Amino acid sequence: MDEWTDDILDRAYAQATSYEEKALFEAVKQSIRETDKRLEQAKGQLDGMAWDKEGWE
Repeated sequence: MDEWTDDILDRAYAQATSYEEKALFEAVKQSIRETDKRLEQAKGQLDGMAWDKEGWE
């Protein structure tokens, strides 16, 4: 997650007045982290496939 997004979500969390709002912002942050992780894994997989000559068909 980039710093800007993290800062925005942290400010929104700090200003939240209910448990539901705070839970929502935490869930959004977790979702973004998980998406970032999966994107990095997919990049690694694509890079690995590109270097595997035997897989080129």
